[in-house]
Order: sequence, then structure tokens, then C-alpha cells
Amino acid sequence: MIKLDQEPGTYLAKKAVNSGIQNALFADVRTVEDVKECVPSMKPEHQQAKVKLVSL
Repeated sequence: MIKLDQEPGTYLAKKAVNSGIQNALFADVRTVEDVKECVPSMKPEHQQAKVKLVSL
């Protein structure tokens, strides 16, 4: 598990998920807009197929 601050959180979440980390905790999420920004960052991008996969 990795705990991410709000500012670099989405960038670091993408890097973490793509490197194999399966759990992330976003700190300081306060609004619906913050959540809408965090959720898509947890979906890794598959390089070869160019499709987005949902992490389990």
C-alpha cells in the first residue's frame, strides 16, 4: 500500500499501479471533484494494446 498526498497524488498513483502496487490511499481528498480526479488515476494503461485496464 502507498499513501499519496493530494498534489502529486494522481501522477504517483499511475506510476505505482503500473509498477505493480495494488493499493493506494489518497490523503486529503475532500470534495467530489477531488475523488473524480483520483479514481481514473488508479486505472493502469496497457502499453501494447493501448486500452485502459481496471486494476483489481
